[in-house]
Amino acid sequence: MTVKTINIAEDFSPYPAGRDDRDGEGNHGQRFRDDFLIPSLNDRTIDILRVILDGTETLGGSFLEEAFGGLVRAGFPRKELKARLEIVAIDAAYETFRKLTWKYIERARGE
Repeated sequence: MTVKTINIAEDFSPYPAGRDDRDGEGNHGQRFRDDFLIPSLNDRTIDILRVILDGTETLGGSFLEEAFGGLVRAGFPRKELKARLEIVAIDAAYETFRKLTWKYIERARGE
């Protein structure tokens, strides 16, 4: 089984924020989804995509909803996301963000 790990703080930004370019350039949810999540999920050699939340200074709802809820709007079935996407909160302080991420995936419209 092939697992790819993305650590948001180390591989993307320690300050992820906002939904898209209107919220600032570079570290927003749309860019994380389009540049990191979608290419990894489209790579069928990757069985599990592990995303580590720890280490970020912030994890706003708009970032999480756009990045992860946006996967459903981009056409990824929830069933596939549940099977292939692993959201990790190593530090208990990030557990709330992990739960929110799955809530945004569940509530997203698009399937």
